[in-house]
Amino acid sequence: MNRRQLLAVVLVSLLVVPGSAAGAVRGSPDLVVALGENHLTVGESGTLELTVANRGDLDLGSATNPALNERVTTARGIELSLEANDAPLTVESGPRLVGGLAGGQSATVGFDVSVDEDAEPGRYTLPVTVEYAYTSSIAEVTGATTERTVERELAVTVVIEDAASFRVVEATTDAQVGESGSVSVTLANTGAAPADDAAVTLSSLNGAVTFDGAREAARYVGSWEAGETRTVTYDVAVADNRTPRDYAAQAVVSYLDPDGEPRNSQPLSVGIDPRPATTFSVQSLNASLYVGETGTLRGTVVNEGPNPVRGAVVTLQTDSEHVRLVDDSVAVGTLEPGERSDVAFAAAVSDDATPGARPFALAVEYETDAGSVATSDPIRVTGQVRPERDLFAVEARNATFAPDSTNRLEVVVTNTGETARENVIVALEPTQPFTSVAPEAYVPSLAPGESATVAFELSVDEDAVPSTHSVRLNVTAETAEDPTEVTDTYRVRVDVAEEGQSTDVVSLVVIAVLGVMLLATVGYWWYRRR
Repeated sequence: MNRRQLLAVVLVSLLVVPGSAAGAVRGSPDLVVALGENHLTVGESGTLELTVANRGDLDLGSATNPALNERVTTARGIELSLEANDAPLTVESGPRLVGGLAGGQSATVGFDVSVDEDAEPGRYTLPVTVEYAYTSSIAEVTGATTERTVERELAVTVVIEDAASFRVVEATTDAQVGESGSVSVTLANTGAAPADDAAVTLSSLNGAVTFDGAREAARYVGSWEAGETRTVTYDVAVADNRTPRDYAAQAVVSYLDPDGEPRNSQPLSVGIDPRPATTFSVQSLNASLYVGETGTLRGTVVNEGPNPVRGAVVTLQTDSEHVRLVDDSVAVGTLEPGERSDVAFAAAVSDDATPGARPFALAVEYETDAGSVATSDPIRVTGQVRPERDLFAVEARNATFAPDSTNRLEVVVTNTGETARENVIVALEPTQPFTSVAPEAYVPSLAPGESATVAFELSVDEDAVPSTHSVRLNVTAETAEDPTEVTDTYRVRVDVAEEGQSTDVVSLVVIAVLGVMLLATVGYWWYRRR
């Protein structure tokens, strides 16, 4: 055989056996479908989980380029459609796009279905339409490809059972945002069969809501006949600082079917709609606070709604180190929406405090409709501390005396502060030309604005010069809240006058009496003469 004949034989061989000699790779996807849980109950709504798997079918592969083998067995753009056919159910989901699956891979998609209320129990076949594209062949030498699009009809089987089925009728709660309360869920067995040993588990899908202090809680129901409605109640808490809205939860009924087999219902959606939190405001805040005194903060607390509160207590706090709260809580009782109540708190300001604004925070603790205790958000307010002032006002009366005389000096002492003063001691500190053998007076208590008159024996030296003088007074007092003595110093005016200038009260009285007697005698004499 010459060289030309040998070349011809080789060319003919390549044309006759293109797969092995020319390097063509051929194959196709092989798709199958199956259902996970395929049992449905009469009247039930749920989801069928449909799994599609590609088993791959390689007709002629490449030993030198395995990637080409995968290309011809990969299904691209897979789309699945589920039909009810003659089954007594409705497929509520449209076509599902899966994407691509190489050989050996699988994917699961869900189809929402609802079984008719009057469905006949039995086995039903549901058609599944599969559409995809793939590369059927690839030439190794040139890279040329052959593309195909496939539409196939497969099938899955569902079993419809005459069993219990459940739906949520309603869910109500008395809880407010930031508070705890209860939630009641009413469910109905809409199936044609009873449920035995039933329990309802309620699960929160939001971290803001908890049941019985946890993300889920269960309640035992027991026997549950077909068509029967049951209500289960759970403790619920809604976190603070949340916008009022519906929070999602799920209820699952676990039970035994008539054959004694354990079953779980499909997850049932439950909406938790807490009421908005009650809010409060503070109006007409007035702080009567002075350095070194115990004063009062007064204001009006308003229930801004939307809910009434009972057993309300208004509390006050401050971070100021120079202000000590004597009374930090005031009970105001029941407040309807829009209702207001006046509150007052006593606060002591230290002697070394500087005048200026001080921060305070008010909060309202109250009892909710559910019987739990809630606390409102703090209401930030500012109170002014004013400079130190005189705690008392003193005024001398009939304070004009003659030299070389002993007299009664009367002093009116008035409590000008905001706090009642107890154990008030007024001490006279006379200096020349005055002396006193009884320089101290005692007043048990003085309410704010109250006055008391105290008296001292005051002697004037015989060589005193007529003039105006001041006599020093020290006033010491306590408060009921703070037994620490507070002392203020005052001065009162005392005048020294000449003998003739002084007012002799006794002489005036004697002259007045003699005058009256004289007039009476003259009048009697004139009457007798008539």
